[in-house]
Amino acid sequence: ERRFSGQSSGAHATPSLSAVVMARLELLAAADRALLQRASIFGLSFTIQQLSLLLDEDQRTVAAGITRLAAKDLLHSATDALSSEFGHHRFVQALVQQVAYDSLSKSDRARLHLRAAEVLSSENADSGLIVEHLLRARELDDSAPGHLDLTEWLVAAAERAGKISS
Repeated sequence: ERRFSGQSSGAHATPSLSAVVMARLELLAAADRALLQRASIFGLSFTIQQLSLLLDEDQRTVAAGITRLAAKDLLHSATDALSSEFGHHRFVQALVQQVAYDSLSKSDRARLHLRAAEVLSSENADSGLIVEHLLRARELDDSAPGHLDLTEWLVAAAERAGKISS
């Protein structure tokens, strides 16, 4: 199975371990569970700004939800100002991210990947990451609207790859 940047790439959990994590997520308040599920679209790491743009919600509301999820040991924040991850929030385990992601319907995942591509585009993020979200949306739903031109992003990603290899 292809995984995009920030997603777990290694071991697959046993069904019983995934069920334990899912049971833990089901104990969350509906709003917190929905926030965790939607954060999983970005992979293992995301920012409050990215998530608030994805959800079209106020950053303070999103930050409060992240704080509640961190208190339940589902997320943690990079607080070292010297770290390249400073300001990012991460799932404490790849399995938590994967179970949250898998609990979304295919149509929701496709819609959210398109929205994530828009969010990342607005932040001038790496074109390769944007392409990954667009491709993931298409893999999940062939009829996913392509209002972000995939060809344009593929060309930009190829050009960037060419510059890096030079």
